[in-house]
Amino acid sequence: MGGHFVNDRVEPLDHMYVGSDPKSKKILFQFDTAPTISSNTVRIRVMGALVPTINDQQVSVKQKIINYTTTNGQPYKLSNIWLYRKYDTELNNNDRVPVYISSINPITKLPQGLYFKNADTPYRLDFLFDVDGGPKGWDALPYDSDMSDFVGKNTTGHQADENILAGVDSTIKMVWPASQIGDLDFGKSSPLFGYQTGTSAAIAPTILANDKKLKYVHDPGETSLPSINLEGKANSTNSNVNNIKLYYLIDQTKIPTDVAQRKPLDQGSIDFTSNDHGIDKWINFNSSISDPNDLKILATPNSSGHTIYVYGIDNEGEQSNLETINVLPNIKVTIHYVNESGEKIAPDQSMLGAEGDSYNLESSNYLPKTIVARDGKYKLADTNPNFPNLTGSFSKDLSEIKIIYQKHGTLAITQVPQLDFGRILLVARNASLLPLVKQINKLEVIDSTGDPVDWKLLMSTTPFYLVNNSVPNQSPTRELDNLLKYKITDNDVKTITNYDQEIGRYSNLPSRASTTSGETVTTDFQKIWWSQSDPNQQIEGPMFQDPNNLEVREGKYRCTVTWTLENVLE
Repeated sequence: MGGHFVNDRVEPLDHMYVGSDPKSKKILFQFDTAPTISSNTVRIRVMGALVPTINDQQVSVKQKIINYTTTNGQPYKLSNIWLYRKYDTELNNNDRVPVYISSINPITKLPQGLYFKNADTPYRLDFLFDVDGGPKGWDALPYDSDMSDFVGKNTTGHQADENILAGVDSTIKMVWPASQIGDLDFGKSSPLFGYQTGTSAAIAPTILANDKKLKYVHDPGETSLPSINLEGKANSTNSNVNNIKLYYLIDQTKIPTDVAQRKPLDQGSIDFTSNDHGIDKWINFNSSISDPNDLKILATPNSSGHTIYVYGIDNEGEQSNLETINVLPNIKVTIHYVNESGEKIAPDQSMLGAEGDSYNLESSNYLPKTIVARDGKYKLADTNPNFPNLTGSFSKDLSEIKIIYQKHGTLAITQVPQLDFGRILLVARNASLLPLVKQINKLEVIDSTGDPVDWKLLMSTTPFYLVNNSVPNQSPTRELDNLLKYKITDNDVKTITNYDQEIGRYSNLPSRASTTSGETVTTDFQKIWWSQSDPNQQIEGPMFQDPNNLEVREGKYRCTVTWTLENVLE
């Protein structure tokens, strides 16, 4: 621990608690210490956990400190706190162990940590500092070097597996400066600090991936998902190795003991020659995963994404590290198109992207300027509270975007007629279509949307029912079905029932039916139903089927006709 007081050891004071959590596989520990710093006694509680990493290959050491210092019974604030830690390196009674750079971050180009090993031991100990809460400074130095001015170095210029300290009593030192720890009021805890550590076989092969984060933006329902490409390199210092077989796991780290259950990468293996061995000798690989079931897993949206683990096993049975490759989460966003009342006016669409990818609806097919709905035409609303969502980035909390449209002009039936088929004499004869005897009001449609849309007119009816039964105490009224027809041509006569029946659409109507004034088109079915040369002759439209049935009871019959107007969307 340090601050404006430095170089004082932290020793356990009066207790240490250690316990394990079998469910989470964590080891928890706690102890108090009361170091004397520049004649001042401070009381610190150290709390920590040893947590397996996601691939179970290393252990994350996570700690925090709590200030319990008092002066004359009053809470005391610790200021400008910084922390350091050093580890004496020793293997097989060798206190002069060489220390190496473990790897280089492909993005920052900075070393990610250190490891040490002996030439005559099959194991090595790794330290990874490029983690959340990791030390800002670290280095490999002689054991007796002073820590008071230690700031560490983690600058560029090093290569992976570079020997940076040899021939001396070595130690690994790390520091968390005041910019990470800072001031601690009484009872307050520091931010979490720590690192990762683990052991591995020094003669086992090493696998490194070129890209630690990948995107696989596809819908799992696609008929054929493309392979996902994996590139990297492998190393083996064992001169007896002539090949490394490459395998992968998805979202779990348990390697099957049965070789037949392991999943090989498409490349299969990496072959070595006698000159390919050495700590600085790397063989590149370029392989892929093409199993349809695994590709479907990788494409399936998941809030935390997916993880691919690549590993190798050499011909002597030594297993490499598990190299972790994160597949970024796929985010599926549903886009709703609604009117100003919140009603749906068009089918939803979905867009897919990797977490962090940007999108711009304004430069895509996801944002039509106008929408033709069944009840008319809509345009993008001038004031839209969702405009900030039209551009942005895919994120876990973005599941839907609602875009508001406003009605553009009018598409409507402005008049409906009353239809009268007059009196029908019930006699036995051949059934025929009987025209209208009288019509009150027109059937009229107007379209003021500016650019006429193609609409269709639908017609339905209730059965004819008797409305003036002169017989007292009569049973429920008999109904007459399927007698209302709609004639389009002599060969096209539709029977109108209680189901909507299309009887015409704008694009197929004769030009004589419609007139244009400004941006408004008016369609008058009067001009379609009745002859132009003889206004009293009906040639199309609603007609009545002669019942040709002497058993029909006399009386007045009525039905209710419903006209429905819809845009043609298909």
